[in-house]
Amino acid sequence: DITLYSRMVSAMCGIVEDWSFFPNDPRMPVFNASTRQYANLSIFFKFLGPDYFRRNLEFLDPYIASIFAGSDCDRKKYRIKKLPKEVSMRNAWWIFRLIPVKKIYKIGQAFKKHPEEAKEKYIQIVECDMRKVKQLEARGMDKSDGLQSYANELFRAVLPSIFQESGAIYFVILSMFNKLDAKRREGKTEKIRSE
Repeated sequence: DITLYSRMVSAMCGIVEDWSFFPNDPRMPVFNASTRQYANLSIFFKFLGPDYFRRNLEFLDPYIASIFAGSDCDRKKYRIKKLPKEVSMRNAWWIFRLIPVKKIYKIGQAFKKHPEEAKEKYIQIVECDMRKVKQLEARGMDKSDGLQSYANELFRAVLPSIFQESGAIYFVILSMFNKLDAKRREGKTEKIRSE
C-alpha cells in the first residue's frame, strides 16, 4: 500500500509528525501515485543538472546513471519554466525543518570519530527498540484504531534505530562505498579495478 511506503520513507527521513509529507499532486517535487513514489525531475532540473544525478547514482544504480549521462537527458528541454506556487522557499524551509539533519549529522560524526563506541550505543538502541516492537506485537493492533495507527506506533518504536542507521549510512558508509566504487571504475590498472 502506497500509504505505508510513504510513511516508511518519511520515517527514514526522520519525519514522524506529518505523515502526509508526500502529496498525490504530480506538480510537486516528490509525489505519490497509485502504487509508487515519483520525483518530478522537471522541478529538480531547475536547480540541478543531469550530471549531479549521474554522479550520485553511479554506485546505487548504474543503469539509471547512464540515462542521466545520455544525450537525451537535456536539462534545458525538461526543466520547468516556472515553479508551481506551492513550491516556494518558504515551503522548502518548512519541509527541511521537519528533517532532523543536525541530529543525524551528529550521529554520523560519532560513527566517524568513535566507531566502536557508536556501534555499542547503536546495539543498545536497537535492543531497546526491538523490546518496544515485541510489546506492540504482543499487544496487537487495536481494531478500533486501525492499521494506520498501529503502523505509526511501530514506526515511532524503531525511530531511534533509524536515526542511528541514517547517520552511519549518510555520513560514513555511503562515502566509503563511493570511494571504493570510484577506485573500481577509475583504477589505472586492472589489478586496482579488480581489488
